[in-house]
Amino acid sequence: MSIKSSFQEIEMEDHNSVDELIIPFKGRSSLKQYVRNKHHKQGIKVFSRTVSSGIVYDFEVYMEKGTVKNVYPLGISKDIVLRLVDVLSKGQNYKVFIDN
Repeated sequence: MSIKSSFQEIEMEDHNSVDELIIPFKGRSSLKQYVRNKHHKQGIKVFSRTVSSGIVYDFEVYMEKGTVKNVYPLGISKDIVLRLVDVLSKGQNYKVFIDN
Protein backbone atom coordinates (compact mmCIF):
# COMPACT_ATOMS: atom_id res chain seq x y z
CA MET A 1 0.00 0.00 0.00
CA SER A 2 1.49 3.34 -1.02
CA ILE A 3 1.47 6.39 1.21
CA LYS A 4 -0.47 8.45 -1.33
CA SER A 5 -3.39 6.02 -1.39
CA SER A 6 -3.85 6.27 2.39
CA PHE A 7 -4.78 9.97 2.21
CA GLN A 8 -8.15 11.19 1.03
CA GLU A 9 -8.51 14.46 -0.80
CA ILE A 10 -10.61 17.01 1.07
CA GLU A 11 -13.19 18.73 -1.10
CA MET A 12 -13.31 22.51 -1.09
CA GLU A 13 -16.32 23.99 0.70
CA ASP A 14 -18.34 26.94 -0.60
CA HIS A 15 -18.17 29.17 2.50
CA ASN A 16 -14.68 30.48 3.28
CA SER A 17 -13.55 32.94 5.91
CA VAL A 18 -10.31 34.93 6.09
CA ASP A 19 -9.39 36.32 9.48
CA GLU A 20 -6.44 37.02 11.71
CA LEU A 21 -5.75 35.11 14.88
CA ILE A 22 -3.13 35.13 17.60
CA ILE A 23 -1.33 31.93 18.56
CA PRO A 24 -0.50 32.53 22.25
CA PHE A 25 3.26 32.70 22.78
CA LYS A 26 5.25 34.40 25.53
CA GLY A 27 8.76 33.25 24.61
CA ARG A 28 11.34 35.09 22.55
CA SER A 29 10.73 35.39 18.82
CA SER A 30 11.02 38.05 16.17
CA LEU A 31 7.53 36.98 15.02
CA LYS A 32 5.87 37.83 18.36
CA GLN A 33 3.26 40.60 18.19
CA TYR A 34 1.30 42.51 20.79
CA VAL A 35 -2.36 43.05 19.85
CA ARG A 36 -4.24 44.89 22.56
CA ASN A 37 -7.77 44.00 21.33
CA LYS A 38 -7.29 40.21 21.42
CA HIS A 39 -7.99 37.87 24.33
CA HIS A 40 -4.40 36.58 24.12
CA LYS A 41 -2.50 39.83 23.69
CA GLN A 42 0.97 38.39 22.99
CA GLY A 43 1.72 35.80 20.38
CA ILE A 44 2.30 35.04 16.75
CA LYS A 45 -0.17 36.76 14.43
CA VAL A 46 -1.50 34.55 11.65
CA PHE A 47 -3.94 35.18 8.81
CA SER A 48 -5.93 32.06 7.91
CA ARG A 49 -8.51 30.88 5.39
CA THR A 50 -10.94 28.48 7.02
CA VAL A 51 -14.21 26.92 5.95
CA SER A 52 -17.53 26.55 7.77
CA SER A 53 -16.62 23.07 9.06
CA GLY A 54 -13.59 24.55 10.86
CA ILE A 55 -10.83 23.18 8.62
CA VAL A 56 -7.93 25.58 8.04
CA TYR A 57 -7.06 25.34 4.34
CA ASP A 58 -4.31 27.94 4.24
CA PHE A 59 -2.55 30.37 6.55
CA GLU A 60 0.17 32.96 6.49
CA VAL A 61 2.32 34.12 9.41
CA TYR A 62 2.41 37.89 9.79
CA MET A 63 5.97 39.22 9.64
CA GLU A 64 5.30 42.97 9.41
CA LYS A 65 6.42 44.54 6.11
CA GLY A 66 8.18 41.34 4.96
CA THR A 67 4.89 39.40 4.88
CA VAL A 68 3.79 40.53 1.45
CA LYS A 69 5.80 41.23 -1.69
CA ASN A 70 3.35 43.79 -3.10
CA VAL A 71 1.65 41.45 -5.55
CA TYR A 72 -1.43 43.63 -5.18
CA PRO A 73 -0.58 47.23 -4.17
CA LEU A 74 -3.47 47.50 -1.67
CA GLY A 75 -1.76 47.28 1.71
CA ILE A 76 -0.59 44.35 3.80
CA SER A 77 -3.97 43.10 5.08
CA LYS A 78 -5.74 43.33 1.73
CA ASP A 79 -2.81 41.72 -0.08
CA ILE A 80 -2.85 38.79 2.34
CA VAL A 81 -6.61 38.29 1.91
CA LEU A 82 -6.30 38.33 -1.89
CA ARG A 83 -3.38 35.91 -1.78
CA LEU A 84 -5.24 33.47 0.48
CA VAL A 85 -8.34 33.40 -1.76
CA ASP A 86 -6.35 33.38 -5.02
CA VAL A 87 -6.25 29.56 -4.97
CA LEU A 88 -10.05 29.33 -5.18
CA SER A 89 -11.20 28.42 -8.67
CA LYS A 90 -12.69 31.30 -10.61
CA GLY A 91 -16.39 31.06 -11.51
CA GLN A 92 -17.17 28.37 -8.91
CA ASN A 93 -19.43 30.55 -6.72
CA TYR A 94 -17.29 30.49 -3.57
CA LYS A 95 -18.38 32.81 -0.76
CA VAL A 96 -15.63 34.57 1.18
CA PHE A 97 -16.32 36.32 4.47
CA ILE A 98 -13.96 38.87 5.98
CA ASP A 99 -14.15 41.57 8.60
CA ASN A 100 -12.94 45.16 8.32
